[in-house]
Amino acid sequence: MTDGSSNGTAGESVSAVLPLRRRVPPAARRRHDRRRPLPWRRGQAALSQSLTTSDSSLIFPLSTTGGSHYVTLEIGTPPQAQAVIVDTGSAWVAFGCAPGCDMYCGEHVHPFFAYNESSSARILKCGECSTQCLDDLCLVTQHYSEGSAWRAFSVEDSVGFHTEPGTRQAPTNVPPTTVPFVFGCQTKLTGLFVPQLENGIMGLSRGPENLVSHMRAAGRIPRAAFSLCFHEHPNDGGWMTVGTLDDATSSSRASRDLGEGAAQDGGDQGGGNGLCLPDALPHRLVPGRASRPFPGGPHPHRVGRSRFSR
Repeated sequence: MTDGSSNGTAGESVSAVLPLRRRVPPAARRRHDRRRPLPWRRGQAALSQSLTTSDSSLIFPLSTTGGSHYVTLEIGTPPQAQAVIVDTGSAWVAFGCAPGCDMYCGEHVHPFFAYNESSSARILKCGECSTQCLDDLCLVTQHYSEGSAWRAFSVEDSVGFHTEPGTRQAPTNVPPTTVPFVFGCQTKLTGLFVPQLENGIMGLSRGPENLVSHMRAAGRIPRAAFSLCFHEHPNDGGWMTVGTLDDATSSSRASRDLGEGAAQDGGDQGGGNGLCLPDALPHRLVPGRASRPFPGGPHPHRVGRSRFSR
């Protein structure tokens, strides 16, 4: 998946591969334990090989704890960790802040972001945003199709990916990934945002609020692109590559340069559990076998040597 232009070269930019964590319900973990070892180990071997052979990508070990996939961001000065769901169907980055959300937003893996304790935080005022303005604050409201919603005010601060699990220290040969970035400081949550483990959400669809595009514009990454690779094993969520489309750690090639779309190769169509693609994309490409249950039938489309249905 790409976002924005890929022209030009960033002199000090690198591609970073970051952990995706997911929450696994205990029942699902028990079901998986009874199965024989599956090809996830091939992906693990490819990941290990990339650690020693890749000069342009940074690949870090992944953790997993179940259900939705998330990464950890570092916000502010000094940095405060925030776990955010990876969402390709929306654009805003938002998480709970204190003061404001501490009484109404549930409990999550990290404390609420304390913007008053960050020396680099700046609350946006009326005239600095295109969203609704009230009491000299830029307000943002987001609703999701499954019924959840949040309300926030806009804050600008340094934002970057947490690069290595268990430590705040990035490798010494890696330029900082942080950029000044505007996000939503949530003051009210509804639906699944209240009980979830994650602190918030990171939207990755195209738009001015996209973090990947900001990183490219600041020269932190060579290309405004990302890819998501998922492990089926419940103890490994997968990895997220930022700055390039990662092939070294993938067992199958995904089509690329599709504009505002998403594609899946012809290997596995969700293992009988369904296939989810964001409605925000103007078109979705899936293997013909996966499209048969949908009304209207498949619409053949080719990408390279692969045949998909639109």
